[in-house]
Amino acid sequence: MYKRQGYRLFNFGIEEPSYEPVIEPKHAGSGSLQKLPEVPGYKADTCITGYEYQEQKTAVRLWSASAGDNNPSVMPPVSFTREEEYDEFSAIMKNLSLYTNEMFAMFVVSGSPPYSFDEYAEKAEKLGAGRAVEIMQAAYERYNVFSDELKVNGKTVETDTKPCVFIEGELLVPIRFVIEGLGGSVAWNGKNKIVTGIWNDTVITLKLNSKDVIVDYEPRTVNTEIIAMNKRTYVPALFIREVFGVTVQWNQNTRIVNIIGN
Repeated sequence: MYKRQGYRLFNFGIEEPSYEPVIEPKHAGSGSLQKLPEVPGYKADTCITGYEYQEQKTAVRLWSASAGDNNPSVMPPVSFTREEEYDEFSAIMKNLSLYTNEMFAMFVVSGSPPYSFDEYAEKAEKLGAGRAVEIMQAAYERYNVFSDELKVNGKTVETDTKPCVFIEGELLVPIRFVIEGLGGSVAWNGKNKIVTGIWNDTVITLKLNSKDVIVDYEPRTVNTEIIAMNKRTYVPALFIREVFGVTVQWNQNTRIVNIIGN
């Protein structure tokens, strides 16, 4: 918990000599966060209440999923090779956490960093930051030895491209292998770069490098662009789930995506 001065510095930065903020919570609606007062010299921070910029929306989407969900921004469940390695990593991270928290507290109280960034980084290195990175990198590389796998109704589907990819935290799968695995059909219009898929009386039309799609002749919009990779078309798994009514399962530990037709 900060004292009043620390709270004001953390939220508003260095204030102007005549500035005296008065915080009056204003609710924009049910479930909305408080709207902060205008601060001289600062642009209204709409990222707190409205997420004005696409980068803000992307950041929220990337970090809102927990580890184990479709979130490439969170370290996957890697494993250490031996108990001594885990103990070493834990000890390093404990010391680094204490150090960074101490430096942050000093900055809040004094209003200026006690050291230059180079000195800060040098001390962090002496505490073992570089060694911690080496341990985690080795564990991550061991994790990547296992390849992704696509299953449809529990059966492994052989693909000539990546079984799945993540774009800004969203899971995408190659549409042809999914629909054909379900028993449907897919057609490709190379001239116009349009894919048409049919399964279970549902017709979808997709255009590469676009977020606009057509489902049963009605236009819709997806969050992530339809992309091509290795001459295969990838679409958001969430879109497939919504239009076809299938179940999409992603197992972070085994790195298997399973699509089940209902």
